[in-house]
Amino acid sequence: MKLQSAMEYLMTYGWALLIIVVVLAVLFYLGVFNLGAPAGSICDPYADYLCQNPVLASNGNLIVNFGEIGSTMSITGTACTKGSASPSFNSISTINLESGQETPLSFQCPIPSGRIGTPFSGTLWIQYTSATGTVLSAEIGSVSTSVATSSNSASQGSQSSVLYVPITITNSQNVPTPAPFQQMLTIDSAAYSNDINSAWSNVEFTTGPGATGTPLQAWVESGASNTFSSTIVWVNLPSEIGANSNTVIYMNFMQSNVMSSSGPTGEAPQLSSTYGQYDNGASVFSNYWNFAGTSLPSGLVAGETAGSYSVNNGLTVNGGPTGDSYEGIFSSSSINPQTTITDFYGYLKGTQDYYSQFGLYGSTSASTPQYFIWTSSANDYSLLTFDGTIGAGTTITTSGSQTSPSVFSIWTSASQAYASYNYGNPVSNNANFVASTSQYIGTQVVISNTFIQWMRARAYPPNGVMPSTSFGSAE
Repeated sequence: MKLQSAMEYLMTYGWALLIIVVVLAVLFYLGVFNLGAPAGSICDPYADYLCQNPVLASNGNLIVNFGEIGSTMSITGTACTKGSASPSFNSISTINLESGQETPLSFQCPIPSGRIGTPFSGTLWIQYTSATGTVLSAEIGSVSTSVATSSNSASQGSQSSVLYVPITITNSQNVPTPAPFQQMLTIDSAAYSNDINSAWSNVEFTTGPGATGTPLQAWVESGASNTFSSTIVWVNLPSEIGANSNTVIYMNFMQSNVMSSSGPTGEAPQLSSTYGQYDNGASVFSNYWNFAGTSLPSGLVAGETAGSYSVNNGLTVNGGPTGDSYEGIFSSSSINPQTTITDFYGYLKGTQDYYSQFGLYGSTSASTPQYFIWTSSANDYSLLTFDGTIGAGTTITTSGSQTSPSVFSIWTSASQAYASYNYGNPVSNNANFVASTSQYIGTQVVISNTFIQWMRARAYPPNGVMPSTSFGSAE
């Protein structure tokens, strides 16, 4: 009787139990029970693909666990769209995937709002190279989820899924750095060529490892390629580094593009295929101007108007036709040259008798006192001080180019003016020096011309010494 009752029980409820098991298996496959995803998040894969556990951050970065069933592929790009139209792919560091393997994969989705809980539904795409070497693209599935985390948290993926390099920044001086402070990094990009993409667009700096903590605004000045051994990057550090102390930040190699005009990573205007396309300099430096468009950017004024100027992927200033006819472009607000370094990237093209100059001025009409870099003859740049009488010049370089841009820097102490050329050793001049804590950034030209790609002001490092940097091993 007991055996008969057991058989009847199985016959009666067996099909129901089987159906429950099948449903649970399907839900696990779709990622419903993955604890990292918010409730209701589903990544529905298309044939031959797997996508699970979608986690969407407030900056639109979506992480899914991706896999495929088929032949070997090398994934080189990802995309996320609201519809099914062919997308523009974000380049990523190549991910080689065997059939049946899984990996965290990052997509940048066009979310309507960064508020946590904001829903999003769309289509996920990959660009890949097949085993035969053919470049292909494919829709891998649809996703329905909502913003679950802040971009300041580990929304870019777990530490294990984002390769990073710790950078120790050491302030060896007896005073702290200002806050905020623009730290210069010189990076051997070629050493990370397997992790940095060719456009240098997948590198993000944060206060925590593996893209955790707070993203830091960074601006690539030169060498925006993974073939350069000395890429120059400026990172805005919001907090001070104490006297004789250090801090650690992290260089993260992301799976998708993070470069944009709003950051967290951007680049100098002339480095982009469209001038200024990814320029976030205004988010990195205390004062910053590029020269996109055809008019002066906000914060600059024409203070001397006897010559002419033009804006078109750079600023060209032409002096007037006689020795007393000036053209000048100046900042509309002043800076303190004793706590700020002023830089410009361009060239000064003077003549034997007339000058082109860049520097710090007492007003927007070039009244005294003023301090500036100038050239009086080909390839001869000098630092002058001026209080109504031109002081003796201190030669900065005699090999500067008047056709190829360079970086010119200028600042003062309470007793001298200083200048450097391409970050070389500074020179000083105190002839006719008049101390000031309020100066205007600008350029003034007579019968010659100046060309500028960008101008900026940045914090003066402790005692004039930029903190040193040390790069750890990739983790």
